[in-house]
Amino acid sequence: MVHFRLTFVLAVFAILYTGIAVPEDQATSKGGTIIGDIKDTTLLEKPLSRVRVVCVSADGAEFETQSDKDGHFERAGLPASQYTVNLYKPGYEDRVGKPVSVIDDGRHYVPLTMNISKNPNDNSNGGGVLRFWAYNRTKSGGPMEGLEIIITGTVGVDPPVVTGISGTHGLFQSDK
Repeated sequence: MVHFRLTFVLAVFAILYTGIAVPEDQATSKGGTIIGDIKDTTLLEKPLSRVRVVCVSADGAEFETQSDKDGHFERAGLPASQYTVNLYKPGYEDRVGKPVSVIDDGRHYVPLTMNISKNPNDNSNGGGVLRFWAYNRTKSGGPMEGLEIIITGTVGVDPPVVTGISGTHGLFQSDK
């Protein structure tokens, strides 16, 4: 009989202990997270890597991160507050002031874009080299040396223009 009472008391204790709701301590909150993807505003909408992302809270505290090779960024551990998200990358115009409200344990997705810098002296955004060969289709594949090349962009208020002359073996190359 004593064994039955002891088993019964232990069973009741186990049921009561597991059924008691313990409130979560508010101070242990891990904060919220701002995530997003950054692309340029060209027709190709290229993902932008290595963009410096600065989240500034309403009280002026700054939290930084950087976008990865796919333009994705994530900044966790942000205290609940109103934030402005600012973006910085050489060759692009600074993007400042995107408002985001962060709540504890929330994940807030923010898609963002950046404009290529319109500063004509800023060539840090060249992105590569344009290279092609000019051939005369009527002469079985003969190269066309001395051909005037004019390439005009189609995006923006003042689209870029690249000009030059094809060189040896019809080669034209530009890094602008």
